[in-house]
Amino acid sequence: MSTDALRQWVADNTGLTAIWLHPNAPRPDTPFASVQVLQVARVGEPYRTPVDHQGNATVTVNRDVTVSIVVYESDDNLDPRAALERADALRDTLDLETVRETLAANGWTFRAVELLTDTPSAGQTDWEPRATFDVRFGIGREIAEELGLVETVIYEADIDDRAVTFSTDIAN
Repeated sequence: MSTDALRQWVADNTGLTAIWLHPNAPRPDTPFASVQVLQVARVGEPYRTPVDHQGNATVTVNRDVTVSIVVYESDDNLDPRAALERADALRDTLDLETVRETLAANGWTFRAVELLTDTPSAGQTDWEPRATFDVRFGIGREIAEELGLVETVIYEADIDDRAVTFSTDIAN
């Protein structure tokens, strides 16, 4: 799963610099877009494979990931809807087959898009135009575990008041 694929989707489809949003990181000049993973939730029970001939098993877990996208427009853009329109256009790319295929090839399965909101913010002297929406993606993760194999079995039993022990090697 490539998290850079999310940032690249935003950059490619907005024409903006796309950054991972971290509170202490410097921001680029506007306009730009930010990407932030808001939450990762487990979905259902994991799938466990039987132990293979080499003694390995895998567990496949599914997650629901909510990613927040914020588009920041330039302060000198006189259209107060510019951020909203650019974010709306980005959101619509999630309906394109090529976008879905590219994201899926990188481990991100599109599940849903949440409400697009015009979220201007008061800056030092004026309003910063921006728009926000969240996207839910499904991801899967496979975890390998080496459990080993049984090589020898030892049987112990009491038969007619006699202790009997028998061992056998298991063939691969």
